[in-house]
Amino acid sequence: MIIASLKELRPVPSTLQLKHPITGELVFTGDNEPLTITMVGQDSTQVFDEVLLSAKRRAEAGEHGKTTEFDIAERHSFITAAITGWSHDDFFGGKFSKKKIAEFVRDPENAALVGQIEVHLLERANFFAK
Repeated sequence: MIIASLKELRPVPSTLQLKHPITGELVFTGDNEPLTITMVGQDSTQVFDEVLLSAKRRAEAGEHGKTTEFDIAERHSFITAAITGWSHDDFFGGKFSKKKIAEFVRDPENAALVGQIEVHLLERANFFAK
């Protein structure tokens, strides 16, 4: 039997330390600080609202049920909505903003890092207090 309080079952933000896509080693800056992304989970209001908006855009475009470029755009929107901060502005191309994170997520050169973010985001256990 598991006894838990409601507070323990509410999602919390999570921080992901990025890994090198080839070696799997944790990535640090030149100052030996970890390179991190902070995000909210897929059950958060901001991600849920983005999913609803995305479904509305797809329906309005007549793309419901089709596999198109909408799938990639929806994936990027989902990830962008979840990210709430990062640790080092220089690495990510400037001070944190939704515009900067959208640029980072959409850049094909960042696909391996974005993949790590997506995997972390999709694992609900990462967003509950331990």
